[in-house]
Amino acid sequence: MEAAIKEHDKLVARQGACARRSQDYLDALLGELATARATIAEKASSGDVAEAVASDSAMEVDGGGGEGDAAAVCTAGLGRALSAARRAHERINEAHGEVHAATSRFGKAVERRFGRGEGSGGAAGAASGSTTAAAGGGGGTAADAWTAATYAWDAGAFDGKEALVRRGVWEHLVRLGRFAAAEAIRREAAAAAAAATAGSASVTKADLTAEEEEAEAAAARSQFSKLHTVLEELRAGRVEAAATWARERRAELEARGSDLEFRLVSLRFLAMVADGRSDEALAYARTEFGHFRALHMKEIQRLMGSLVYARRLPRSPYRDLTSAPRQQALEGQFAREFCRTQGRSSESGVAQATAAGVSALPTLAKMAGILRARAGVEWTAEGELPVEVGLPDRLRFHSVFACPVSKDLGTDTNPPYMMACGHVVCKESLLRLGKGNNATRFKCPYCPSESTGQQAVR
Repeated sequence: MEAAIKEHDKLVARQGACARRSQDYLDALLGELATARATIAEKASSGDVAEAVASDSAMEVDGGGGEGDAAAVCTAGLGRALSAARRAHERINEAHGEVHAATSRFGKAVERRFGRGEGSGGAAGAASGSTTAAAGGGGGTAADAWTAATYAWDAGAFDGKEALVRRGVWEHLVRLGRFAAAEAIRREAAAAAAAATAGSASVTKADLTAEEEEAEAAAARSQFSKLHTVLEELRAGRVEAAATWARERRAELEARGSDLEFRLVSLRFLAMVADGRSDEALAYARTEFGHFRALHMKEIQRLMGSLVYARRLPRSPYRDLTSAPRQQALEGQFAREFCRTQGRSSESGVAQATAAGVSALPTLAKMAGILRARAGVEWTAEGELPVEVGLPDRLRFHSVFACPVSKDLGTDTNPPYMMACGHVVCKESLLRLGKGNNATRFKCPYCPSESTGQQAVR
């Protein structure tokens, strides 16, 4: 990527230099033309040029004269202008040639970094053709073909799942507080569903009636409207609503180890200290901090020490207690706890899917390019990923076991089994090691221990 950036910077510099040089050449040319025009106009006003032209043959016989001198002056002026035009043309062409070379180098650097597009030939071109054909017979645009050639994707991945996609978008908009847009999406989804099921009597048990869907949407709007109201209060420095909400749910929050209520109480205490209301802050601390002393005594001691710097917290050793990142972290914590209390995930499915895609896309793109170049196949044709795609911990919702022998992922029909030595393999690998007989002793593939399939534990 650094090479492409350097070539881009060089290209921009070349373009600027070319523009300045071309302007200088054109200004010089215009100057020569203006001089020639002035000379011709001056001679024409005196009638010398017309007389010189009328007596052209006489000038040749006589060897010159006043009229001949005038014609020579005009001819010389036009000659200088023509020479200046030729020089400007040549120099501007040279400058544009340098820009073209810089553009070519930049394009090659981009191709090396991101791959080649449609019509570039080679493995990428072949992959473009095959993928485009698979996606629908080559009816897409050049951009679609380049995307299909560069990244492995399935154009029909969401066929028949439009309702789930619309619902995910609706929920994402509701979480963001864009209730009007969310309602428009919901109504469009309802109209599309009604049109799709028109004339069909087949209704699955999982389908919601219009009344149930409306009730669910109203409940979600009410919940997240309250969430955004409290968050706005927090951003404005008013903690009362959030603290009241946390106090009402103290038992639930403490049961899952959350310190949200203490953080909110601390923030309200610090607001009083920052305003110079030391007596009120001290009384508030005596009332509220007692419940948290068992788990947060060190934090309480530090908070009490900040009373010495009333009205001077931003310039004190306790300024980190009121920093903007700390405030933003508290807002995020409140939103997460609010969603968990309502039985919802802390992030919308759209946000999680986007974050996972952004994290995994570089690995998938590189892997797809390597497979096409070396094996001439798309990675989706293999049915599984040949490399592990790392995701952040917050995007891991369940463990996935990959058998170290067969490289297969563990499933309900091929679950992992732990042998007597402690190493784990999938059921199919275990059967192959014992040659189909659970009573046969075999050596562990990773250590000298021997065991049987009967000793393995699922």
